[in-house]
Amino acid sequence: MTTKNIKDVYFRIYPFDPIRAKGLNDPNSGYRGFSGVFQSYPYPAWIKSIVATDPPLKAWEQDTHDTSNYENKSNDLKLSNLNKGLYLLLASADKDFKFGSSLMKATVVNVTDLILMATTGVTDGTRTAYYDFIEDNTTTQTREEEISRLYVADANSGQAVPDVTVDVVKFNNYNSEDMVSLKTDDHGLALMRMPINLWPSNGNYLQFDPLAHKENSFAYFQQPLYFNYNTRSPYEIFIETDRPIYRPGDKVQVKAIVVKHTSSGIKTAPSAKTVNLLVRDTNYKDFFKTDVALNDYGSASTEFEIPSGRLLGNYSIYAAFAENRFGANTQVNFSIEEYKRPEFEMSLKDAEKPWKYNEPVEIVGSAKYYFGGAVPDAPVSYKIRRSWYIPYCFRYWFGRNYSFDNGGTEIASGQATTDKDGKFTITFTPTPTGQNTYSGQMPDISAYYVDVDSRDAGGRTIHATHSYRAGKNAIYFEVTPKKGFFFENDAPEIHSRQLSVNDTPLEGKAGYEVYALSSEAIKGALYNYGSWQDVPALQAQLKDIKNGNLVVSGEINYDKEGKGTIELKSLKSGTYRIILKARDSWQEEVKQDQIFIVAKDIKTAVPTGAYSITLPEQEEYEVGQTAKFLIGSSQSAGKYFLEIWTGEYLREKRFIDSSLPVQVVEVPVTEKLKGGFTLRWFGVKDFSVWYGQESVTVPWKEKNFRWLLSLSHRNFSRARK
Repeated sequence: MTTKNIKDVYFRIYPFDPIRAKGLNDPNSGYRGFSGVFQSYPYPAWIKSIVATDPPLKAWEQDTHDTSNYENKSNDLKLSNLNKGLYLLLASADKDFKFGSSLMKATVVNVTDLILMATTGVTDGTRTAYYDFIEDNTTTQTREEEISRLYVADANSGQAVPDVTVDVVKFNNYNSEDMVSLKTDDHGLALMRMPINLWPSNGNYLQFDPLAHKENSFAYFQQPLYFNYNTRSPYEIFIETDRPIYRPGDKVQVKAIVVKHTSSGIKTAPSAKTVNLLVRDTNYKDFFKTDVALNDYGSASTEFEIPSGRLLGNYSIYAAFAENRFGANTQVNFSIEEYKRPEFEMSLKDAEKPWKYNEPVEIVGSAKYYFGGAVPDAPVSYKIRRSWYIPYCFRYWFGRNYSFDNGGTEIASGQATTDKDGKFTITFTPTPTGQNTYSGQMPDISAYYVDVDSRDAGGRTIHATHSYRAGKNAIYFEVTPKKGFFFENDAPEIHSRQLSVNDTPLEGKAGYEVYALSSEAIKGALYNYGSWQDVPALQAQLKDIKNGNLVVSGEINYDKEGKGTIELKSLKSGTYRIILKARDSWQEEVKQDQIFIVAKDIKTAVPTGAYSITLPEQEEYEVGQTAKFLIGSSQSAGKYFLEIWTGEYLREKRFIDSSLPVQVVEVPVTEKLKGGFTLRWFGVKDFSVWYGQESVTVPWKEKNFRWLLSLSHRNFSRARK
C-alpha cells in the first residue's frame, strides 16, 4: 500500500459472488467481461452496489507512520484468516467511506488454489477441412472447431483439476455479450469452440473472457483472450522486376509467378490462364495494363517503358489472378530516379589484422576519380559508431530480445584531408562497450562503423562506410555439442571452431576440461510485472553455477578451416560444463565454455538446476523416427500440459502426470508432421508458471532437384555473350 500525507487508513473487506458482481455492472461503463469488471477501476457500479447492500466481513484501521512530508510511504497490508473466494477490499482516508467525497481506492483479492492457462488457435482438422473444400472434395464451407484450450491446474502441486466450471463471456459487439459454461475433463482441459468459415480470405475472430471456479476457488485473466484466424487464398502471386531502380524512358522487364497451395504441397498454376498486370506512377495514375498468359511453369513475362514527363518516386505493379471460385492479387514497388554518376568514389581499406582494445589503430581511406586518377586535397569528414558485437553462434542467448544491428552509438568524429595520392588516415583507439557481462562465456568483441563523406565539384555528397572489429582477445571459440542433449550410452561429441574477431577460421590447438555441475535448482522467474518473459538460454540460466569435480581433460586440434572435434567417453546423467583454453597471438589467455546435458533414459528425472529447459535431441528428423525432447523445470513438479503445433495448427495435446521435474518426452514423427513442428509445454508449482517451446524440422525428402549448367565455351573474350 502506498500513501502520501495520510496518517491512518481505514479498510473494509467484502466477500462477493463474481456472477452477481458482473450482473451489477453497468454494460455501458466500458468494463466488460470478468477481467474488466474485477480490475481495480475507481468505483464502478458493482462496487457501489455491494458496499450499499452487504455488510463487510471485517473492518479495521492501520497506521501508516506517515510524517506528512509529501513523500510516498509504503506499507505491507497483511490479510489473515481469509477462506477461499473473491473479496472486495476498500481503503479510505476517513471512516465514512462516502463515494464522491471520501478519498478511496478499491481492489479485488482472490484467495484461490486454482491457476487458469490458455492457448488459442485451430487444429489441423481445420486445415484438412479447408483443402477438402477448395479442392471440391466437399461443399461444406463451415466447420465447428476448437479455438482455445483452457487448462486448469492446482496452483500448488501443478496437478490438472477435473470438473472445474469455466464460464466464458463472449463479446459480440461493443455492448453485447453471451455467456457459455464449460467443464474441465480429467486432464483439466475445457475446449472453447466456434464455427470457422473456410472460404478463402475470410476472417474468423472472437474476443472472450473465461472465469474458472470450483468449491469457491476462482481463476481469471488480467484481460480478455483474442482469437483470430484468416483462411488463405489457395493461389499466391510473386512479382519480379529486372532492377529495383529505373530512369524515365527505361524499359522494365517484369515476371509474375502464380502458385497454388494444395493438400499435397505447392504446385504451379494452370497454364493458359492469364495474369492481369497494372502499373501506376507515384500519383497512382495508370499508364500500363495488360493480360499475360501463364506458361507451363506458372509464370508470365512482359515489359513496358517508363514514360517521360512523369514525377519521380515510387511506382507500383499490381497483379491479379482468378480461376473459377478463387483468386489472388499482390503488388510490388520500384523506384524511378534521375541519376547522374558522381565524379569520384571513396573507399576504406580493410584492417590488416584484428584490433585490440585500448591500442591505437590507423584507418586508411582513399578518393579516386572514376577515370582512375587520385583526388588530392579533398576535405573528408568522418564519424565512428560503436556497438557490442555478438557472434552468430551466441545470439540464441538473447532470444527475441537480441537486436542484430542497432546502428551503434557515435563515439568519435573529425576531419581529414586527402594527400597528393588521394589517401587519408584516421587515427583511433578502440575501446569496449562495457555491455558484455558474460566474460569467459561469450567473447568480448565490439563492432565499429566508420562513415566518411566528401563532396564533388557538383556539390553532391560522396559517401563510404566500412565496419571493423576489436576485442579483448584476438580469437574466440565456437563450441557446439553434436546433439541437443545426450544419453548415458552415447559418446558425447563436441564440435568447435577457432575464429578471429573478424570471424576468420584459424588453425591451432587448445586445451579442454569437462566439469560436472550441481543440480541445485536455480531461482528464476518467467513472469515479471504483468508480462511473460522470453526463456533465457540454458547457458545463461546456469552461468553462475560453479564448477564441480573435473571429469576429463585433453587437447583439441583445429585444421585450416578452424574446425576441431572433441570425442568424449560416455558420461553419467547430469549437467556438464566444457571449458576451452588457449593463448592468442597477443599472448592473452582465451577461455570459452559450453554447457551440455546427459540423460539416463526416458523414465528417469534428469538432474539439472535450469528453471526452464526445452532441448530437442536433434534439429532434424525424418518420417518414421521418434523425436526426443528434454523438457521441464527444476522448480516444477513434473506435471505438464504439452502441445504439438505444425505452424499455426495444433496437431496434438497431452497431459504429462509424472514426478519428474526435468524429463525426456517422445514424439513419433508421422507424415502429418512433414515440414517441421513445435513442441510447447507449461506447468505450475507453488503459484509459479513454467514453460518453454522449441521447433524441429522434418524435411520433404522426396523432393529432389538437380541443376545442370552447360557453357558453350570455356574461355570468353570481353563483350562476348
